[in-house]
Amino acid sequence: EITKKNICSDNLELNNQSLDLAMSLKQIPLIYYPGGFEAAAIRFKCSLQENAKIHAIVEDVVEASHNGITSWEIKSNVQPILLQGKDDYKKTKERWAIFEEYFNENSIKFKKITSIEGDIISKLVNLIYILDYASIYLAIINKIDPTPVNSIDYIKKRLWFLKKILKLINFTTSSLDTFFGLWSKCFLSVWIDFTIFCFNFIGLKFNLSTKNLDLS
Repeated sequence: EITKKNICSDNLELNNQSLDLAMSLKQIPLIYYPGGFEAAAIRFKCSLQENAKIHAIVEDVVEASHNGITSWEIKSNVQPILLQGKDDYKKTKERWAIFEEYFNENSIKFKKITSIEGDIISKLVNLIYILDYASIYLAIINKIDPTPVNSIDYIKKRLWFLKKILKLINFTTSSLDTFFGLWSKCFLSVWIDFTIFCFNFIGLKFNLSTKNLDLS
Protein backbone atom coordinates (compact mmCIF):
# COMPACT_ATOMS: atom_id res chain seq x y z
CA GLU A 1 0.00 0.00 0.00
CA ILE A 2 2.87 2.36 0.83
CA THR A 3 4.58 1.56 -2.48
CA LYS A 4 1.31 1.99 -4.37
CA LYS A 5 0.81 5.50 -2.97
CA ASN A 6 4.44 6.37 -3.63
CA ILE A 7 4.59 5.39 -7.31
CA CYS A 8 1.05 6.16 -8.49
CA SER A 9 0.39 9.00 -10.94
CA ASP A 10 -1.19 11.08 -8.16
CA ASN A 11 2.33 11.57 -6.83
CA LEU A 12 4.46 13.22 -9.49
CA GLU A 13 7.14 14.43 -7.09
CA LEU A 14 10.75 13.27 -7.05
CA ASN A 15 10.08 11.06 -4.04
CA ASN A 16 8.14 8.83 -6.47
CA GLN A 17 10.63 5.95 -6.88
CA SER A 18 9.39 4.92 -10.31
CA LEU A 19 9.28 8.44 -11.70
CA ASP A 20 12.71 9.23 -10.28
CA LEU A 21 14.15 6.11 -11.92
CA ALA A 22 12.49 6.92 -15.25
CA MET A 23 13.86 10.45 -15.23
CA SER A 24 17.37 9.14 -14.62
CA LEU A 25 17.30 6.82 -17.65
CA LYS A 26 19.06 8.84 -20.34
CA GLN A 27 21.02 6.01 -21.95
CA ILE A 28 20.76 2.25 -22.50
CA PRO A 29 20.23 0.68 -19.07
CA LEU A 30 22.41 -2.23 -17.99
CA ILE A 31 20.50 -3.84 -15.13
CA TYR A 32 22.71 -5.62 -12.60
CA TYR A 33 20.95 -8.04 -10.26
CA PRO A 34 21.93 -10.39 -7.40
CA GLY A 35 20.93 -14.01 -6.99
CA GLY A 36 17.17 -14.28 -6.57
CA PHE A 37 16.33 -11.08 -8.46
CA GLU A 38 16.80 -12.41 -11.99
CA ALA A 39 13.03 -12.53 -12.61
CA ALA A 40 12.61 -8.87 -11.66
CA ALA A 41 15.60 -7.83 -13.79
CA ILE A 42 14.38 -9.68 -16.89
CA ARG A 43 10.85 -8.36 -16.35
CA PHE A 44 12.21 -4.80 -16.16
CA LYS A 45 14.21 -5.30 -19.37
CA CYS A 46 11.12 -6.59 -21.19
CA SER A 47 8.95 -3.76 -19.84
CA LEU A 48 11.45 -1.15 -21.01
CA GLN A 49 11.61 -2.74 -24.44
CA GLU A 50 7.86 -3.09 -24.86
CA ASN A 51 6.59 0.05 -23.13
CA ALA A 52 9.39 2.60 -23.66
CA LYS A 53 10.68 1.03 -26.91
CA ILE A 54 14.34 1.18 -25.82
CA HIS A 55 17.17 -1.35 -25.66
CA ALA A 56 18.01 -2.82 -22.26
CA ILE A 57 20.56 -5.31 -20.90
CA VAL A 58 20.61 -7.56 -17.82
CA GLU A 59 23.59 -9.14 -16.09
CA ASP A 60 24.23 -11.04 -12.87
CA VAL A 61 26.48 -8.92 -10.64
CA VAL A 62 28.64 -11.92 -9.69
CA GLU A 63 29.16 -12.95 -13.31
CA ALA A 64 29.81 -9.32 -14.27
CA SER A 65 32.72 -9.31 -11.81
CA HIS A 66 34.59 -11.70 -14.12
CA ASN A 67 33.98 -10.22 -17.59
CA GLY A 68 31.23 -7.60 -17.77
CA ILE A 69 33.02 -5.01 -15.65
CA THR A 70 35.71 -4.60 -18.30
CA SER A 71 33.16 -3.08 -20.67
CA TRP A 72 33.27 0.09 -18.55
CA GLU A 73 36.90 0.70 -19.40
CA ILE A 74 35.79 2.70 -22.44
CA LYS A 75 33.03 5.27 -22.72
CA SER A 76 29.66 4.09 -23.99
CA ASN A 77 26.01 5.04 -24.14
CA VAL A 78 25.13 2.54 -21.41
CA GLN A 79 24.27 3.33 -17.79
CA PRO A 80 24.25 0.92 -14.84
CA ILE A 81 21.15 0.20 -12.78
CA LEU A 82 21.80 -1.72 -9.55
CA LEU A 83 18.94 -3.87 -8.22
CA GLN A 84 19.97 -4.51 -4.64
CA GLY A 85 18.37 -6.51 -1.85
CA LYS A 86 18.05 -5.37 1.74
CA ASP A 87 19.72 -8.56 2.91
CA ASP A 88 21.83 -9.68 -0.03
CA TYR A 89 24.39 -12.40 0.57
CA LYS A 90 27.61 -11.18 2.20
CA LYS A 91 29.78 -11.75 -0.87
CA THR A 92 27.16 -10.04 -3.06
CA LYS A 93 27.25 -6.98 -0.81
CA GLU A 94 31.02 -6.92 -1.16
CA ARG A 95 30.65 -6.83 -4.94
CA TRP A 96 28.03 -4.08 -4.78
CA ALA A 97 30.40 -1.96 -2.70
CA ILE A 98 33.28 -2.55 -5.11
CA PHE A 99 31.10 -1.79 -8.16
CA GLU A 100 29.87 1.46 -6.63
CA GLU A 101 33.44 2.43 -5.74
CA TYR A 102 34.59 1.67 -9.29
CA PHE A 103 31.75 3.66 -10.85
CA ASN A 104 32.40 6.66 -8.59
CA GLU A 105 36.14 6.63 -9.28
CA ASN A 106 35.49 6.54 -13.02
CA SER A 107 32.67 9.14 -12.99
CA ILE A 108 30.07 6.64 -14.21
CA LYS A 109 26.60 7.64 -13.09
CA PHE A 110 24.55 4.78 -11.72
CA LYS A 111 21.16 4.31 -10.12
CA LYS A 112 20.36 2.07 -7.15
CA ILE A 113 17.00 0.43 -6.55
CA THR A 114 16.75 -1.33 -3.21
CA SER A 115 14.13 -3.90 -2.34
CA ILE A 116 11.88 -3.81 0.67
CA GLU A 117 12.45 -6.15 3.60
CA GLY A 118 10.65 -9.49 3.71
CA ASP A 119 10.64 -12.82 1.94
CA ILE A 120 11.81 -13.25 -1.67
CA ILE A 121 8.27 -13.20 -3.12
CA SER A 122 7.47 -9.90 -1.41
CA LYS A 123 10.71 -8.40 -2.66
CA LEU A 124 10.15 -9.54 -6.25
CA VAL A 125 6.54 -8.35 -6.42
CA ASN A 126 7.48 -4.99 -4.93
CA LEU A 127 10.40 -4.53 -7.35
CA ILE A 128 8.32 -5.54 -10.39
CA TYR A 129 5.64 -3.07 -9.34
CA ILE A 130 8.16 -0.21 -9.08
CA LEU A 131 10.04 -1.12 -12.27
CA ASP A 132 6.91 -1.61 -14.40
CA TYR A 133 5.69 1.86 -13.46
CA ALA A 134 9.15 3.25 -14.27
CA SER A 135 8.96 1.84 -17.81
CA ILE A 136 5.56 3.50 -18.36
CA TYR A 137 6.74 6.82 -16.93
CA LEU A 138 9.78 6.67 -19.22
CA ALA A 139 7.54 6.10 -22.24
CA ILE A 140 5.46 9.14 -21.29
CA ILE A 141 8.57 11.28 -20.70
CA ASN A 142 9.88 10.31 -24.16
CA LYS A 143 6.42 10.87 -25.69
CA ILE A 144 6.11 7.22 -26.68
CA ASP A 145 2.77 5.43 -26.69
CA PRO A 146 3.43 2.20 -24.73
CA THR A 147 0.31 0.48 -26.07
CA PRO A 148 1.10 -0.50 -29.69
CA VAL A 149 3.68 -3.20 -30.38
CA ASN A 150 3.98 -2.96 -34.16
CA SER A 151 7.17 -4.98 -34.46
CA ILE A 152 5.68 -7.87 -32.45
CA ASP A 153 2.56 -7.74 -34.63
CA TYR A 154 4.80 -7.85 -37.71
CA ILE A 155 6.55 -11.00 -36.48
CA LYS A 156 3.25 -12.66 -35.55
CA LYS A 157 1.79 -11.93 -39.00
CA ARG A 158 4.86 -13.29 -40.76
CA LEU A 159 4.84 -16.44 -38.61
CA TRP A 160 1.13 -16.89 -39.34
CA PHE A 161 1.77 -16.52 -43.07
CA LEU A 162 4.67 -19.00 -43.01
CA LYS A 163 2.57 -21.45 -41.03
CA LYS A 164 -0.20 -21.27 -43.64
CA ILE A 165 2.27 -21.72 -46.51
CA LEU A 166 3.91 -24.74 -44.85
CA LYS A 167 0.51 -26.21 -44.10
CA LEU A 168 -0.52 -25.79 -47.75
CA ILE A 169 2.75 -27.36 -48.97
CA ASN A 170 2.38 -30.32 -46.61
CA PHE A 171 -1.25 -30.81 -47.65
CA THR A 172 -0.38 -30.64 -51.37
CA THR A 173 2.56 -33.01 -50.98
CA SER A 174 0.52 -35.46 -48.96
CA SER A 175 -2.35 -35.37 -51.45
CA LEU A 176 -0.09 -35.89 -54.44
CA ASP A 177 1.75 -38.68 -52.68
CA THR A 178 -1.53 -40.43 -51.92
CA PHE A 179 -2.93 -40.00 -55.43
CA PHE A 180 0.21 -40.57 -57.44
CA GLY A 181 2.16 -42.63 -54.93
CA LEU A 182 2.28 -45.86 -56.92
CA TRP A 183 2.70 -44.14 -60.29
CA SER A 184 5.43 -41.84 -58.95
CA LYS A 185 7.39 -44.83 -57.66
CA CYS A 186 7.08 -46.61 -61.01
CA PHE A 187 8.08 -43.46 -62.88
CA LEU A 188 11.09 -42.95 -60.58
CA SER A 189 12.23 -46.51 -61.20
CA VAL A 190 11.89 -46.11 -64.99
CA TRP A 191 13.67 -42.75 -64.86
CA ILE A 192 16.62 -44.21 -62.96
CA ASP A 193 16.91 -47.10 -65.43
CA PHE A 194 16.69 -44.70 -68.37
CA THR A 195 19.36 -42.43 -66.88
CA ILE A 196 21.72 -45.36 -66.35
CA PHE A 197 21.10 -46.52 -69.93
CA CYS A 198 21.88 -43.03 -71.30
CA PHE A 199 25.14 -42.80 -69.38
CA ASN A 200 26.15 -46.27 -70.55
CA PHE A 201 25.27 -45.40 -74.16
CA ILE A 202 27.21 -42.14 -74.02
CA GLY A 203 30.17 -43.98 -72.50
CA LEU A 204 30.03 -46.58 -75.28
CA LYS A 205 29.92 -43.89 -78.00
CA PHE A 206 32.86 -42.13 -76.36
CA ASN A 207 34.92 -45.33 -76.30
CA LEU A 208 34.17 -46.04 -79.97
CA SER A 209 35.08 -42.50 -81.01
CA THR A 210 38.42 -42.54 -79.18
CA LYS A 211 39.34 -45.82 -80.85
CA ASN A 212 39.12 -44.15 -84.29
CA LEU A 213 41.39 -41.25 -83.29
CA ASP A 214 44.78 -41.07 -84.98
CA LEU A 215 47.12 -40.30 -82.10
CA SER A 216 50.36 -40.68 -84.16
